[in-house]
Amino acid sequence: MEIGIRPAEQEDVAAIAAVHVRSWQGAYIGQLPQSYLEQLSFENSASTVERALSESASWVVVGLDGNRVVGF
Repeated sequence: MEIGIRPAEQEDVAAIAAVHVRSWQGAYIGQLPQSYLEQLSFENSASTVERALSESASWVVVGLDGNRVVGF
């Protein structure tokens, strides 16, 4: 396993959105209503990530397992 970090790029938007939504859905089971967790949207998250990268990409980094984004 090769672990790394690097600045996020526009090509990472979908992967970051997936990590964001799935991590909330896993971490907040029983703490937030299940209906809320189920309605979390990859599209909404991707929109937020795109905006963050275009406004201040210098502070967004991704954690990598090989070439796969596993955190941000």
